[in-house]
Amino acid sequence: MKKLEGEGVSVKSYDEVTNQEKHTLKQFFNENIYPVIIPIAIDSTHPFPHFNNLSFGLIVKLQDLDDDSVERFGLIRIPRVLDRFVELENGTYIPIESLVAQHVADSFPGFTLIKYAAFRGYKKCRHSH
Repeated sequence: MKKLEGEGVSVKSYDEVTNQEKHTLKQFFNENIYPVIIPIAIDSTHPFPHFNNLSFGLIVKLQDLDDDSVERFGLIRIPRVLDRFVELENGTYIPIESLVAQHVADSFPGFTLIKYAAFRGYKKCRHSH
């Protein structure tokens, strides 16, 4: 990372950028990310979904805004058409999961984010000859 910073490139989480950059990122999220991400509830009525090989997404732990004793899990698929990092004009890159996590309430109304983890799904393949 130090070598990247020496070249004027930095990687920061959403929480590390300025308020003006957060405004720019919110606009980018609303216009480019929100329309294509896929939120999925996970509970007894929604079995764990199938993921394609190399799928990328977030698993989220949520808390109900009306009853903080209620916790739920969800997934947010992040399609491959989206770049892994969002670039700001000053050579700063934000991991897309940091930006998506910031806007979880848009995908799961009535819930707030407790924590999240990014994941990439891998399938075991067998090649027959």
